[in-house]
Amino acid sequence: MSRTDVPGVIEPGRLYVVREARERLRLGPATWRKLLAGGLRVVREGRQAYVFADDLLRILRDRAEGLPCRDDLGKARGQGAQG
Repeated sequence: MSRTDVPGVIEPGRLYVVREARERLRLGPATWRKLLAGGLRVVREGRQAYVFADDLLRILRDRAEGLPCRDDLGKARGQGAQG
């Protein structure tokens, strides 16, 4: 059984409050904006905002492996249209 209160740990299959996910991974505002631009879905319910751990982990894994995210694809399309 894994601990759910360890900083730096996001468990697949869980739903996190945005604040908790950002605190756990120590994500600053600029990095968070990049993740949102890369396709991270945020679900709002009432006053609270949530993020799916699987979505967050997928985007972080893709960025680490150098795979294009949604914002990278948009930049590539824009550059291709000019040249």
